[in-house]
Amino acid sequence: QQPQQQPQYRMLAAAGTRVFLFDLTLRSRAGDTSSATAATAAATAATATLLAVVEHNSDEISQLSVHGKGEYAAAADDSGEVVIMQLPSLRLFKTLRGGHTSLCSSALFRPHRPWEVLSGGLDACIALWDMSKGRRLAHHSMLDQMAREEEAAARGDQPSAAGGGGGGKKGGKAKKQQQQQQKPASASSGNKAQAAVPAAAAASPGDGSVTVPAVDAEAVGPAATEPAAAPTANANANA
Repeated sequence: QQPQQQPQYRMLAAAGTRVFLFDLTLRSRAGDTSSATAATAAATAATATLLAVVEHNSDEISQLSVHGKGEYAAAADDSGEVVIMQLPSLRLFKTLRGGHTSLCSSALFRPHRPWEVLSGGLDACIALWDMSKGRRLAHHSMLDQMAREEEAAARGDQPSAAGGGGGGKKGGKAKKQQQQQQKPASASSGNKAQAAVPAAAAASPGDGSVTVPAVDAEAVGPAATEPAAAPTANANANA
């Protein structure tokens, strides 16, 4: 039967541009297996073993994060870079550059994407990286997004309060089409009474008399019945 291995407890720390790796595992005194001694050691031991010190970052480190499987560590610094190190050796693996123009304040490993790292900085940008190739996969600027939203608001591309989201260009286009559809209908109804007036005033040829055709007042309306009285007066005068 193999002896049970004692778990190891390690800690990463950063100061300035350096990264420190400590071993916090508590070990009892050689040859002493009593539970009292082990409990005393666990309660009083305040020392840790320094395993490694490295300096891969070019500026002050703002955050350290550890890969979910404990195989890598990421150090974001004030130069805008993210340094990826192998654990436990702290050997340099990749340096992620070109994602931020200001301080990189955060770098985290994606839980279900073992090779992807997300970083955020004081330049209001978020970058997605493939750390295996040191390549940037995506980049999003919150400042550019705010500028686009302000430009859209200046153009009026905002949902109207009355229309429930029908504002902007689409709402204006629909309103214009509705006005164009209403114009022919009103014009045709207005010309109906005017077209009836010349038909009612038709003169008969030859003898100078005027023939007044029958006018349906209900069909034509009041505007067409009034001009019919003028030819009737002229006919009486000739008689």
